[in-house]
Formats: sequence, structure tokens, C-alpha cells
Amino acid sequence: GHTGPVTALAAMHCDVRLLGKDTVPEPQTDNLVHQAFFGWSRDAGLSIMANSFAIESETQRWQRRLQEHVRLQPGPGTESPGHALSYIEFEDGTAAVVRRVDTGVSPGRNSAHVLIGSTAVLDVPVALALANWEGWRAKIDSMPWLAPVSPAFFSDIAHEFQLMQEQVRHCQSELIIVLARILERPGAPLSIIGCPDEYRLPVVWGLRAAADGYLRQQFGIARRWSFSTYEVRHDVFIENLPEIVFLPVKPQLDVVVRTVIDLDEPETVSRNTSLAERLVASMLNGSPPVSSDSTPLVFSGGADGTVRVWDPVAHRQLDRIDVAGPVSSIEVTRDGYLVVVAGDHVITFRHVEAVRGKWRA
Repeated sequence: GHTGPVTALAAMHCDVRLLGKDTVPEPQTDNLVHQAFFGWSRDAGLSIMANSFAIESETQRWQRRLQEHVRLQPGPGTESPGHALSYIEFEDGTAAVVRRVDTGVSPGRNSAHVLIGSTAVLDVPVALALANWEGWRAKIDSMPWLAPVSPAFFSDIAHEFQLMQEQVRHCQSELIIVLARILERPGAPLSIIGCPDEYRLPVVWGLRAAADGYLRQQFGIARRWSFSTYEVRHDVFIENLPEIVFLPVKPQLDVVVRTVIDLDEPETVSRNTSLAERLVASMLNGSPPVSSDSTPLVFSGGADGTVRVWDPVAHRQLDRIDVAGPVSSIEVTRDGYLVVVAGDHVITFRHVEAVRGKWRA
């Protein structure tokens, strides 16, 4: 199963009570986060059995919107997971966080609990922070009303997603492989095959943290980073499929316009592997930030006691570092530190700002 960042949520309470049959639900307010619970029935199939909408047309609208995103079924030759988490964005500025649970009735006859609201409230950090929320339901009583949730609750938990950073350290190799492929086609949606369950949410966290700023600066691309930890299809006929999806095996005969990465296949070194390594190192270790162009920097040292930083494409000097003695060796470590041997001294530098002249020993 997935491990998530939320450890403090067990002590927090959210307004997820069921209302009685005769209770009038609260009037709809745009900034409220609504709930919908999908369950299986012989008459209606997998459909909304309880929700917090005051207007029936809203219930029907979200039934249609989510019908392709609430089923949990095995892929060819595989079993479905016990649960899966999805974050789906829609063009009208709304989003849904969907938690599907295998209730064991039969494949595809699962339940799904959904939170629905504005992307200003339900964003990627909040969705990741909800991974271990104790308010998720696997079953529901016969009463049809769920209460809306105050946006303040989600503001309180948004910082919890930072706790996932330590989990990212355990899947750095997978993260670098995937990020290198993103850099080949920065705007393309992504399908990842062969990623262990426990790494899927940390990989989403790490990709966003390492690459979002770089992609905006370098390519002018603002990815949504929407995700689903489990899908069996990723073809173009699925509306509002998240940008990043994880699959157990590669589907057959799908019409796909996505970057597909199979982590079970032998690793190949991409031309962007070095850049991906630097982005991940900068995110995890606070090492030198990657400049807005993707060209690696070149360092030179001389008998005059200086280290010079060059842009090899523009053929120009970017920086000069004065050291105590003639330079005999320069090395850039994998975690982004500059190690200089000058005379009898070994000096380690760390780039502390992404501007010229900010190297600190």
C-alpha cells in the first residue's frame, strides 16, 4: 500500500459527519469542498450513493465527470491494489481527489470517496497531504447526505506534504530516470510502468519539487502535476486523465500521446540524465541551483590562484573564485559541491544563490 506524509492528521478532526435523512444540507458555497461517495448497486452500477451537494444537477454532473475515474480493476495478469489515490484537475478550475478502495465484492465493484472543490483549495500539495487522511471512507450507511468540508481544514494540512521529502530520498534513482524523460518532452503527459507502490506518491512529490521552477523558467511550461497512483488504461479516449499515471503493465493496442517509461526495462542513460541529477540534488541537498539554461557549467583553475566558471556554449566567463594558491585539481561532486585543491589546501564550495559571485567555502 501507499505510505503518505500525514502523521499529524490522526489528531485532527474534519467535518465528515453523516447527516440524518430529514436534515436539510447546508447551502452550496463555492469555496466549500464537497464530498461524494461512489458504491456499487445492482440497479445503478458504480454510482454516487451519498454526497454533500444541495442541488441534484451537481450530483449528476459529477457522476458523469468522474465515472471513468472511480473504478478499481486489475490489469492483464495483475491484481488491483487495495487502494489508489488520484488528483484530477478540470478546465473550469475545479479538482477532485479520489480514493478508490477494493472492497472485495468483485473486480470493478469497488467503492470510491471523492473530495471536490476549487483548485485554489484542492491543489497538488493538499492531495499528497491527504494520502493518509483518516477521514477517507471505504463504506457508507444508507443515509444519502455527507457534509461539506471547510477550506480551512485543507489550509491547515497543506504543509504536511513536506514530510514526504525524506521518502523521496529512497527513490532517487527512479526519480532521476523519470525526470530525464520529462526533460525530453517537457509538456507531455507521463505514464510510468513498474514503479513500486510505496514510491509512487514520493515520485510525484519529487518531480514537482525538482522540476516545476526549472520548466517554467526554461520552457515557459506550467505543468499541473495531477496524478493517479493506479490506472490500467492511458489512452486518448479517457477524458481528464491526470498528467502522471502509474500502470502495472503496458496496455495493449492503446492510442497514446504520452511519454511512457517502463522502469522494469534496462536503464539507458538519457542525454538529460546529468541535468536530472543536478535538479534532484538541488532539491534534496540544497546544492547549486540549476541555471535557466540546461548547459552544464565548465570550471577551470590556474597558477594565479583563481577558479573560473564558464558557459561553454556562449564561450563566456560567468564567475571567478579567488583561492589561496595555485589550483591543481577541480572536481564537481554528484551532490553538487565544488572541490578545489589549491596549494596545500582542499577547499569545498557550495553555490548559495543562483546569481553570479555567490560561492561560499
